[in-house]
Amino acid sequence: MVAIPSRHKSLVLLAGVIVLQVLMLAVQIKRDSEGRLIRVWTVGAVSPFERAGSNGFGWVRDAWRHYFALQNTTKENEQIRRENDALKLQISQLQGKAAEADRLAALLNFRQSHGEVPMIGARVIGTGAGTASLTIQLDRGEHDGIRKNMGVITPDGVVGKVVEAYPASARCWPIPASRVLLGGRVSHCWS
Repeated sequence: MVAIPSRHKSLVLLAGVIVLQVLMLAVQIKRDSEGRLIRVWTVGAVSPFERAGSNGFGWVRDAWRHYFALQNTTKENEQIRRENDALKLQISQLQGKAAEADRLAALLNFRQSHGEVPMIGARVIGTGAGTASLTIQLDRGEHDGIRKNMGVITPDGVVGKVVEAYPASARCWPIPASRVLLGGRVSHCWS
């Protein structure tokens, strides 16, 4: 390396700074559309730290939202579960009512299509208590015109036979029971 006498060091340093300044002005003039060179260098040097800080704060914020701020979620989950159970119960009740409305509509159509046959509407109110007793209890009895050995029918067909009639209810054997005998009479024959 060239040795510079110590008395000329200041002069050489000044000349170097002036040459560097002229070169930087030349580059800045050439890059006029992109802004000042010092600003470009500053942004280039600072932006990685800004990006890292932003990502770090974002991570902390997300951690706070998804972990620490979830203290009340257990209570909210219990409330939502209770509401969900209540809604399920309500749906079940509504489905039951819709099924009952469909059954009643079928019974009404059955009754209207067989208007000449006397019918009494009844509802099943109980079943036999024993495992060997295949009986059902109806909510209609002798006061309503129910008699022993009457058939029990639905729109799907014959389902049973009245085995005992009480004043306000009747006991019936369903068709699968082995002791049920059904009789019928043909009113006219086809030739």
